[in-house]
Amino acid sequence: MARTTELEGLVKILEVENQAWQRAAIENEAMVVSIRCSIKRLMESSCLASGAEDARSCCGESEQNKGGEEGDSEERARERKRVCKICGSRGSRVLLLPCRHLCSCEACQGSLSSCPVCGVAKKASIEVLV
Repeated sequence: MARTTELEGLVKILEVENQAWQRAAIENEAMVVSIRCSIKRLMESSCLASGAEDARSCCGESEQNKGGEEGDSEERARERKRVCKICGSRGSRVLLLPCRHLCSCEACQGSLSSCPVCGVAKKASIEVLV
């Protein structure tokens, strides 16, 4: 009898924890939807299409302001193609947060702990469907 009461108490605790996790999941889904809408609005206003994805980065500098004179034209060519900054062979489809640099492919993003463009610590990433 005591064991049954104890188990019922544990079940109630687990139900409360389950509800808390479900609320957290719903909040995270809402945040993803909001971020996707923001990305869609940016793409529609051609901020991303014109190659200005780094212009609104939180790090305060764009790709055109970095690098030497020799590597500058090469870097601009890579940026136009949106090539992964890690492997250099696949297209960049992953947006890193909080800096918002579009600089990694899906395969490479899992191994990143910081942005390869600005060095800011990666807190999250979003796949951008271009």
